[in-house]
Amino acid sequence: MIASAVVLAAIALLNLRLHESARIIAGSTLLLVLLMLLITGSGALRHELQGARMVALRRGRRLAAANAQVLASMSFERDLVLAQERARSARELHDGLGHRLTLTAMSLQFALKAKDKDAGQAWAEVDNASDTTAAAREVIRGWARAAGASADAVGAAVTVETIADAFRGAGLEVRVRHTGMEERMPEPVADFVARLVEEA
Repeated sequence: MIASAVVLAAIALLNLRLHESARIIAGSTLLLVLLMLLITGSGALRHELQGARMVALRRGRRLAAANAQVLASMSFERDLVLAQERARSARELHDGLGHRLTLTAMSLQFALKAKDKDAGQAWAEVDNASDTTAAAREVIRGWARAAGASADAVGAAVTVETIADAFRGAGLEVRVRHTGMEERMPEPVADFVARLVEEA
């Protein structure tokens, strides 16, 4: 605003009918005043820019700290979910095997008691124990295969196909259909996809 007033004053002075030397002095003076205003204004502008830069740097540091906190929290939560999933899986495996082993033991005990009275029934119970033991082995193999199909940071289709293969090896029919691009996934996303597919 001050610069505009000075420019208008300069135009007015130059339009006056002054002596040539007076006009040169007045013009030179006005140019010096304008130059001083520009220098002063650029210093203030530089000061404002430095202030804005400092504010941006402080905000950037706060944002980086907040992001680090979120990532640490995500890692902790992922580890907690994995630990809970392992505990649940261990309970299921324990309960399933415990049930089958109890059935096997009962069948063998009955076979021992019945061998002298009804040999056919005793051998049927031995066969039943054998079948139950074979089923228990398959359960263990299925869990081992599924546990081996962990998700590392690979493409979604590869991770899902690996898990599907593990379950196919346990005798299940599994089909995988993949559409879209094949990309590497960040580890937390790959873990989530793997757990989701395993549960499904």
